[in-house]
Amino acid sequence: MIASVLWRLVAVLHIALLPSAAASVLPDSQPHVALSARQADPDGFPSALCQPPCELGSCGTGGSCPVAGGLLRRGLAGSERPFDPSLNRRLFTWVANSQDSAASSGPRAPKTNRLLKNYHVDVARGLADSYYKSPLICADRTSERPISQQIVFGASAFQILVAGHIGCTTVIVASTKAVWMTHFWESYSNGKDAEGDNLVNGGDPAFNQRVLMFLRGQAVTNPLPNGYPRPYRPPQGPGIDKTLFNDKSTFETNIYVFTPTTIKEDIQKPENLKYPARYGTNGEVHTTICDILGPDIFPRFTVVPYLPLNMSDPVEEAQLGTDERGSVLFQYDPDSDGKGQRRWRVLLENTFKVKNVPAPAA
Repeated sequence: MIASVLWRLVAVLHIALLPSAAASVLPDSQPHVALSARQADPDGFPSALCQPPCELGSCGTGGSCPVAGGLLRRGLAGSERPFDPSLNRRLFTWVANSQDSAASSGPRAPKTNRLLKNYHVDVARGLADSYYKSPLICADRTSERPISQQIVFGASAFQILVAGHIGCTTVIVASTKAVWMTHFWESYSNGKDAEGDNLVNGGDPAFNQRVLMFLRGQAVTNPLPNGYPRPYRPPQGPGIDKTLFNDKSTFETNIYVFTPTTIKEDIQKPENLKYPARYGTNGEVHTTICDILGPDIFPRFTVVPYLPLNMSDPVEEAQLGTDERGSVLFQYDPDSDGKGQRRWRVLLENTFKVKNVPAPAA
């Protein structure tokens, strides 16, 4: 019996801020991995996780996985850890060689690791960084349609947070000019077979309509069923505007795909992704985005696998919303160092990446 849980997915775009010369960038405690091309689909997955997929009404009575708004869980609104006011927009910078610093290739300082875990939660609770204004939404809790945010970097700070992944996938396309970001509900996007299992194969026309055509900004006029009871709903927001990401000389485009793994061991291995043919390296999302951007554009594609919390396990259910597990945060700051340096950063659980954004041409 699935334990009762109510939670929310928050879409919050947030800014990158790191002082320049005297500061050291927060290292990755779970290094990002650009997964190599998948060789072959295994017949089965040893130590496979047995848990419900991410869909409305399946993650607990009256609840769901990600939902627009603040991240809510029983007791989260104040009975647990108090808000730490030190969590501000300068959080992920610190003086080089200080007690809290570490080499970019070395281990994370314990205090910094704690602050990162807390920061994901406090942003979701709406307690941190009002500088970045209200969160931008990437999910619809009523229909499970995807919602995209596409923003050109300018003079305003913003943030997008997708919290509470337990099977869903978030896709981010970020250049030095703009970001495009969306979230795909697991069962609504992938569909189900006759036995009720989520589909994982490539070449599915319904997946093309619910995911790939949305990436291209193409309208669906004849929606196909995919075995999931919720019907197709037109997505909200634009597809990917290639002109914001396809200047290979200056845009330095990165694609991040935060997607679930199927087993507890070796989650970084590409063959252990739950949907490799769809979201993995050289999978359909990867090749579709490359096709959108056009020939001779070679964006860096990074798959960040995550191990979903199991909502059938009371211990893991209790962990929901208390740390960085299942949380993706993109942030942009037009003045990250107090000297006018524009930057974005992306935090995918414990994976941390940052990019300078050049000043606009005069």
